[in-house]
Amino acid sequence: MQAQVSVEGEAVSTGTFAISRKDERISDIIQRAGGLNPYADAAGAILIRKTEFSQARSPAQISQARLERLKAKILNPADGSLNSEAQARLKERLQALENTLDNNTGDDAQGGQLKRELLEEAAERDSLLADIEIREEEPVAIDLEEILQAPGSKYDLIVQAGDVISIPGRMQTVRIAGEVSSP
Repeated sequence: MQAQVSVEGEAVSTGTFAISRKDERISDIIQRAGGLNPYADAAGAILIRKTEFSQARSPAQISQARLERLKAKILNPADGSLNSEAQARLKERLQALENTLDNNTGDDAQGGQLKRELLEEAAERDSLLADIEIREEEPVAIDLEEILQAPGSKYDLIVQAGDVISIPGRMQTVRIAGEVSSP
């Protein structure tokens, strides 16, 4: 499964886009989305990025969980039957796959989970830490106008799996405050 980025709001074509290169940038994704529609407020656009505390699982982690369930079924069959020669070969294959996945699973996700647990444990012991909010995603300020004018510039960030580019619409209202001569 490929890493993906979502575009929401006032783009010509909103939706989910696969990241095709490691150096793919916001401008590349917006271009693939057909650009901005006439109602877009580029100045109000934000990038929503997952933090290290995100609970999202990578494809490798999902595969790892499936393998663990399958391995448990093979090692402990429900009917209590003994393992056959075919089951032994299957166990060997699963072990080889498991070793491959162990080397490819995201250390970031495991590290994020460990950080989360340590913060929660510290919050239980110290009441001053109890109000700390652990966010799974955070907004990142972007200058979409500058990004579209100068693709590849320092403002044009490289996208990451799970990013959401959110483009609001222009405000179509007028606000009047104070005294007016006619209601």
